[in-house]
Amino acid sequence: MLLSPNPATVEITEHQTTSLTLSFELESLDTIVFSNGSLDVSVDITAPVLWNDSVQIESENYRAEAPEGLSTILHALGEAYDISIDSFMVDNWYHLGTNTVCIHTERIRHEVTNSGEGVALVLAETLGESGKSRVCVTDNGEGTVPRNDISITHWRTGPSITALNGVLTGTEYTFTVHRVGSVQDEILELSPLETRLDLQQLLQPTLASGSFFSVSISIEEENGEFTNLYTAYAFDSPFSVRFSSF
Repeated sequence: MLLSPNPATVEITEHQTTSLTLSFELESLDTIVFSNGSLDVSVDITAPVLWNDSVQIESENYRAEAPEGLSTILHALGEAYDISIDSFMVDNWYHLGTNTVCIHTERIRHEVTNSGEGVALVLAETLGESGKSRVCVTDNGEGTVPRNDISITHWRTGPSITALNGVLTGTEYTFTVHRVGSVQDEILELSPLETRLDLQQLLQPTLASGSFFSVSISIEEENGEFTNLYTAYAFDSPFSVRFSSF
């Protein structure tokens, strides 16, 4: 009878030999017979994207199509927010146009502290469990100063799940948080034949300048286009983004 844990767990140390001891208990001097098999080893690597932000709402816009009462609940001018979101990369990088590559991410943690309740409601709607996330890098370098834009987008489509459900009575709204800023490092080079992402540049927290932050609530029209019912903005507040591994 095998006494050792089955299946066995081992920890492999680089450049060292790892021992695995199998312990048996025998009732008599019987022969222990081993069979041959195969071990299929796969490696799954994910890379966290860490986003830390501080914003103050400077502008907001309500469309005429917005439900009555939305402006009363969401009025957020001057509200300040500290936002921290950690995500894992999933799938692979893909082209979005000729000078942009994107990758889908999955949120593992988010924290929002705030001085108001307006935008906090939209953030809560957006960062629900069924929400989606994406990171994009755009090569906008011109002349002798290379410039790359990093954009982070979180969104969720569905009914309202917060206090807004007294105003947003439909079943399909899209709640979005969008952040974009520029970094002066050459982290992306695109050509017709290849894409190179030098994420080593982002292993340390990187401040993105010339930034833009928005939260919005939109609906999809019959023609497939989206109409924003509400949007709040913050401008020119640097944010920090870091790829902790890749």
